Amino acid sequence: MKTLHFIMIALAVLPVSAETVVINGKTIEIPDSEVGGVLQNQDITARLQAIKARIYQGTAVGQKANVLLAKINREGPTNENVSALAELEKKLSEPAKPANAPDPAKSDPKRIAFNVAIQNGFDTGMGFKLAIGDADRNAFTQMLVLINTAKEKGVINDNTPQTVADIEGKPHTVTTSQFTGLMLAYGAYYKGLWDKLKTGN
Repeated sequence: MKTLHFIMIALAVLPVSAETVVINGKTIEIPDSEVGGVLQNQDITARLQAIKARIYQGTAVGQKANVLLAKINREGPTNENVSALAELEKKLSEPAKPANAPDPAKSDPKRIAFNVAIQNGFDTGMGFKLAIGDADRNAFTQMLVLINTAKEKGVINDNTPQTVADIEGKPHTVTTSQFTGLMLAYGAYYKGLWDKLKTGN
C-alpha cells in the first residue's frame, strides 16, 4: 500500500484570521481561517492544571478536575481517565446546562472508546500521529482549503513541499499530493469513529 504523507504550507506570515496570504511571492485569497493555530496535545496533567487555573474550585467542574487529577496521579492516564478529561474539557466549552441534567458519557463504553481514540490521534503510518479533536479537524480543513486554493491559482503544484505539525507539535514535510491523500484518510478515520459512536457498529 502506498505510504501517504501529510503536508501544509509554512504559514509563519499568515495571521490567525486572514483573507489573503502570500505564497511564493504571489498573493491569493482564502476564506477566514484558523490555520495559524498550533496543533499539539499537552500532557494530561498539564491540561488538568490549566483547567484548575481558569475555574473556581468550589464549582462542580472544579471539584471534578481536582478528583480527576488525584486519580491520574494515582493510576496514570488510563483509558477511563483520558476519556474523563476529554469530557471535562468538552463540558467547559459548552453552555451551562441545568443542574439536574444527566451525564450520558459517565459509563457509556462507546463514548469512552470514542474519547480515547480522539485522544490517541490519527496514525499516519509514517511514524507520527495527527491530532483529531474538534479544533484540530477545523484547522486541517482550513489548511486543505488553503492548499487547494493555492494549487488552483497555480502558486503550488502536486510536488510542492508542505509542512504539518503532528500530535506532539513536531513538524513533518510531505508533498501537496500526499497531503491531499492523507486528508482523505484522516477524514474517513474520523467518520468511522463517529459512526461507531452513533451506531455501535
